[in-house]
Amino acid sequence: MIKTPKTHLSIILSTALLSACGGSGGSSDQSDSVNSSGGIINPSTLQDEEQADTSSSSETPVNSEAPDTVDDKPTDTATPESDADDSTTSTPIGGGTVDSSEPVEETPIAAPPTEPEYEEEVPTVESPPEDNTSVEEDEPAETDTSSVEEEPEESTSEPVRSGPPSLELVSDITQSVDVLDSVHLYGEVQNNGGKTAVFGKVNCAFYKADSSLVDTSFSYIIGSNLVLSRIDATTNTALRSGDKGVFEVWTNLAPWEFSTYECRFSYDQTTTREPGSELIVDGNLTRQKDYRGDVRYLGKLKNKGENGLIFGKLNVVTRSYTGAIIDISSSYVDGETVLISSIDSNTDTALRAGSTGTVSVYTSAPYGRYGSHEVYPEWSDETIVDGVVRSAQSKAPTSLSAKESGKAVFDARTQAIEALRATLNASE
Repeated sequence: MIKTPKTHLSIILSTALLSACGGSGGSSDQSDSVNSSGGIINPSTLQDEEQADTSSSSETPVNSEAPDTVDDKPTDTATPESDADDSTTSTPIGGGTVDSSEPVEETPIAAPPTEPEYEEEVPTVESPPEDNTSVEEDEPAETDTSSVEEEPEESTSEPVRSGPPSLELVSDITQSVDVLDSVHLYGEVQNNGGKTAVFGKVNCAFYKADSSLVDTSFSYIIGSNLVLSRIDATTNTALRSGDKGVFEVWTNLAPWEFSTYECRFSYDQTTTREPGSELIVDGNLTRQKDYRGDVRYLGKLKNKGENGLIFGKLNVVTRSYTGAIIDISSSYVDGETVLISSIDSNTDTALRAGSTGTVSVYTSAPYGRYGSHEVYPEWSDETIVDGVVRSAQSKAPTSLSAKESGKAVFDARTQAIEALRATLNASE
């Protein structure tokens, strides 16, 4: 739509009026027109201005503003257009006002990308195969587990032992030298036979480089505590089927006095029974370093059986970090004093049923070499009535009740065992 300025409209009206007047008798001198301000306007000039105005107004863009003409627009014409529909007026991106009567070509604004490709990639198709793969890996694991379960059944099954006793070394014999340059042999033995062995004994022979015999020595095994049924006497030299025991062989030889040695085991067989008393360590042993820098054990011993006992004794085996035996030491319990009527002698190594005593065991094991220890309690099962003991074993040497150490204890134990063995043999 092309708008006509108000000034041009006034000129056209004035020209028409003058033409009308001239048509009714006006002279040719009145052919000039009068402008809006009362001046005379040449018609040719007016026609030229109209053409100029028409061309200038047709070149004006729709959304451009004319400084001199916008304010002169008639209000009665603009108002209906704006009131017709408020929604037809919009603001372009570059600013200005758009006439509602003209069709406005709106530039579409591109919507932000919703990135559908990322939403499609989140649930990957490869996930189920991964789960299937893990399931497939679990299946052989179940097969392996079943095979592992079968192995313990084979390994934990106890070997079938039958026949006579069979004493065999558990590990290699270890050798040590004391302060007098005398050699000691330590070892562990197990009864792999089907019967109980008593008076288990290790016999060792020492040879020079030319195979000539230098010396022999023996020792009784420290094992299980059982009662010899025939003579009602107790010994800790017994090994039930599958039981383990330890030994220490003393010699009078220095290391340079022999080249090799050979040890063999022997035993006796007789009827045995479990004792009515039972000596145990009450709690844990305390380990200390003595004045020489060796290991010392302190603890409490208790009789948890129903019968009394005498000559309560604790044998402690000390091992190094590698598990090798480096010392076997023992000591009698500080217990109750009773009278052995058969020899008219007292001993303070007795424990009635349920009573406790203390023990202190000195060793020759250097404190810095300590790795572990194990205990082998030893006692004589007896009936104690009013502080008096009456039994066949009470005839054993009185040195059993002495609190000695080292070679003296070793010799005293050997003598007592030899006497007990002689008694058993005489009872046949």
